[in-house]
Amino acid sequence: MDWKPRLSQAQPAFLLTGLLFLCISASSQISSENEIFILDFMQQERIPGLSIAIIQDRQLSYTKGFGIKAKGTEEAVSKHTIFQAASISKSVTAGLVLRYVDQGKMSLDSTVRHYLTSFQLAPYKQQPNLNPTIRQLLSHTAGVNGSGFLGYRHTKKRIPDLGEFLRGKKTHPWEKKTTIKYKPGAQMKYSGGGYCVLQQALIDLEGEKFQSQFQQNLFQECGMNSSFFSAELTEEEEKNIAFGHKKNGKLLTSQYYVYPQLAAAGLWTTASDLAHYLIEIQTSFHGQTAESLWPIPLMKEMTELQVLSNGEVSHYGLGFGLYIDEDNTQTCSIRHKGANWGYTCQMYAHLYNGNGVVIMCNRNLANLDPLCEQINNWIHYEDR
Repeated sequence: MDWKPRLSQAQPAFLLTGLLFLCISASSQISSENEIFILDFMQQERIPGLSIAIIQDRQLSYTKGFGIKAKGTEEAVSKHTIFQAASISKSVTAGLVLRYVDQGKMSLDSTVRHYLTSFQLAPYKQQPNLNPTIRQLLSHTAGVNGSGFLGYRHTKKRIPDLGEFLRGKKTHPWEKKTTIKYKPGAQMKYSGGGYCVLQQALIDLEGEKFQSQFQQNLFQECGMNSSFFSAELTEEEEKNIAFGHKKNGKLLTSQYYVYPQLAAAGLWTTASDLAHYLIEIQTSFHGQTAESLWPIPLMKEMTELQVLSNGEVSHYGLGFGLYIDEDNTQTCSIRHKGANWGYTCQMYAHLYNGNGVVIMCNRNLANLDPLCEQINNWIHYEDR
């Protein structure tokens, strides 16, 4: 989900001097004064731990961790610390779908019913023959219900699986059966449920687990060595994550929540891994190397404004929010935010000047906008 809470005015939860010793850096592109600003921002927002990755000229120029992985411990956040990506999961899911489109396994304008075998999406009642396409699911124009999810404490004895969620069984009472609520193509309605339908389609298509498909077809190629989709972490994976915290900076009782809706909200990753993913998109957008993961035409489709059936235009492309240049003629940057229980994150990537920013933190509903804007100013990040 994309949240925009107000900046907290709460008093600092821990000392700035203590945090300075918990920073682990990979480079010195940002000055010590800049880093003090970051630490001060964390105090103001009661953010225990935060990770930043900066892209300049389509290269990872800076990655650094600040603060601690869990309140009450002294374990520092590093560039290797893993956070929940929340709704940024949708942007990464779109990357795999486009890989399959390029390989001829899927078509953006085929209906999702063509790929579903274990589950059939309940039709739009007014026009039962009007079935949503892969393109519409990626761009939130398919009319599918279910904007976001509450997740489950990882300590819960049994986590509902994807099929149970799609059918509205054994889940939260207010998470209803996944259906087509609005006319496909008529309006943009943010839908995590639509991405869950895509998740099932990918599983049915390949007959492989969701995570395995990403590992083989996306993560390795992008250098996303610390990324995985999971609703059941192993002990080894859990050692590398930052635990989630409430808005007041206190540790979640269950430490973290899990989401069987993997495609929409279940990615665990690092800021630098997401930066590598954005760099691959920037590079493919311009067709700069023979090894580009996606052809230029597909990158153009990913970043095209979606025209609705009534002629209106949606500024959400295939897996990303789109920002348009001053002349309102072309997409200049791609962006996404994410918020799961205990975690907040966001990422930007400019398609032309080659810059970008990824920020991930372990605090619920943190307002990261001011920090993103400040970092953009530091690296002369301009949407033009």
